[in-house]
Amino acid sequence: MKTATATLLAMITMAAICLADGPESGPRLDPVNIAPKDDFLNSDTITLLSVDVDLTPSPQQNKVTAVFCLENNDAHSETQLDVGFPSYNYVPMKDFSLEIDGKSEKAEVRKIDGVTYKIGDRERKGRDLYWMCWPMKFSAGQKRTVKVSYWVQPVAEWRVLKPEKGNRTYAALEQPPDPKQLPANLAEKLGGYKSGYVLSTGTGWQGGEKGKATIRIHYGPDCRKEQITWLYPDKGWTYDKQADTDTIVLGEYKTEIIYSWGMPDQVKLLREAMENKQLGVEAQRYLLRLLGWEQFDQKPGREALDAMACMVAPVGATFDPSQTEPYLSARLYQAVYQNVFEHYKSSGQADKAGAAAGQYGLFLKAVTEKWQEKMKGVKEGSRVADMGEGYRVNVKELKKQIDAAETQRSGVEEFLKGNAGKKESNGK
Repeated sequence: MKTATATLLAMITMAAICLADGPESGPRLDPVNIAPKDDFLNSDTITLLSVDVDLTPSPQQNKVTAVFCLENNDAHSETQLDVGFPSYNYVPMKDFSLEIDGKSEKAEVRKIDGVTYKIGDRERKGRDLYWMCWPMKFSAGQKRTVKVSYWVQPVAEWRVLKPEKGNRTYAALEQPPDPKQLPANLAEKLGGYKSGYVLSTGTGWQGGEKGKATIRIHYGPDCRKEQITWLYPDKGWTYDKQADTDTIVLGEYKTEIIYSWGMPDQVKLLREAMENKQLGVEAQRYLLRLLGWEQFDQKPGREALDAMACMVAPVGATFDPSQTEPYLSARLYQAVYQNVFEHYKSSGQADKAGAAAGQYGLFLKAVTEKWQEKMKGVKEGSRVADMGEGYRVNVKELKKQIDAAETQRSGVEEFLKGNAGKKESNGK
């Protein structure tokens, strides 16, 4: 009879919180996906044939049910092993239950001491790991089914924006909006959630990464399909409208599932706050991104353009020197002023176009002077300009932006002269 230790798959959430000591959790950990393989014996006779996972997200609980099909590849002898389900993530698993071949079984918590290792002259101790463990015995050639269920609390997050296409990183603000940029109690209403499922902890079985994994995300009133803002992998999902589920079938266990979802009415709440002039620049940019405007040189849609009109005069605030810094805020306002002015001008709203142009001109004069001053501070031979607050810009890019601002300023001044001439003619 052979013995071994092997691992199944584990749920993971991404929040950075401290876990309480004790059997339900381990110490605070980095957001790693799996334990090092070298810490455990891999099974050379038991294959993980398939994994079937059902995930039901909600703000309170992310429920997980996972069914694993295992097979003893040794046709001549039985194998006995301890099976471990990792429970060393940021948030402890709750209400963990186990069934083997349809029969309820108990799992016990085991602590695996971290391995001591050296980095240069310094000695460090690796993480202590916590596992839900139970023994299993396989007769020769036997297939067995393991079913686990539990829930974890999803990670609450403020930044819930759609990712750039083909990129796992957020198309989000460089920093989360400061609470001071939002009206009181609005931030908690705008929050979103994130969770996921790690498949790669199943690679310790015979066969390694290969195997069939079917993942289903079940939507409902607490997390609707249209609220999903990030789903990884970003390709391969099939949505069943009748069942209200997203399903993906994979042929290997080396990836992870991640999904984020936002709370409803974010746009409505932010629009109301913007119209009441209650949003700071970062929160304004957040709203514009939600409305589909993500690049400074991108033409805004109607909803984004309406929101922009609330940011600057004549509907929004008049010009303020604070709009010219930091650099990204200045670039944002430059694009907003330009789009709002061009909209009023092209749509024949002469009075609003004139009012917008006056404020736009003041902004361009101030920002051009500020950027030219930054150029003077560039050391000879340097390729970057220090724009303050830790932000640096390529010198060629900054020159390009200065030229663009001066061209825009000339256009605005020409418009204002023409507009003044028309008023004078109409007054005669």
